[in-house]
Amino acid sequence: MSDSYGYPVSAAHSERMAETRAIETILKHEGGYQNKTTDGANKNSKGQWVGTNRGVTPAVYEEVNGKVPSARDMQKITKQDAIDIYRELYARPVKENLGISPKDPVFGHVLDIAVNHGYSGAVAMIQRATGAKVDGKAGPATREAIANTADLNNRLVDARHAEYDRIIKQRPESGVYSSGWHKRAESFRDGEPEPTVDPVAGGGLQGPQPLQGRGGRPTDG
Repeated sequence: MSDSYGYPVSAAHSERMAETRAIETILKHEGGYQNKTTDGANKNSKGQWVGTNRGVTPAVYEEVNGKVPSARDMQKITKQDAIDIYRELYARPVKENLGISPKDPVFGHVLDIAVNHGYSGAVAMIQRATGAKVDGKAGPATREAIANTADLNNRLVDARHAEYDRIIKQRPESGVYSSGWHKRAESFRDGEPEPTVDPVAGGGLQGPQPLQGRGGRPTDG
């Protein structure tokens, strides 16, 4: 195994590189700091509007740092801060609990779902897509379902569309982000992407997270 210059690299280093590439792609989708009052994920636990930065919500900030963030704290989140959070809260449990390697073609998609919906939300979505029991916990049955599900990636795309539709039905004010959310999901489809539904002007890929999802510490339920 070698890098782009032909130098040999270890399997561990190759996986680390693949993980970094997946994280970098998600960071492009997430964009920078925003504090839109149409996105409830921008509130901290005191109910203050402090914003989200690089896909890191106030809830995730509190989990990682053990304190309630101010708007200034959220604005100060660096790219490296976000990368470290993504590795610990999302990439690690995807690898350890779900058994999905960064070299697996579906890894980047699952990681994106975890950042967008929280780790347990990603597990639940995988369970819906594979027909496993939906409990948000990644145990042996879930890993077996992943291994036995053909076309898992596109099934996850469909599951994301369904989840976004559910959220918008539950919270109609979030419909302003519909186009961006559906485009983000569809961007992962293998083959020819399908037309996104209910387009809304200005949706973009950098819309706020649809859920106030917290990161998931590894658990093997």
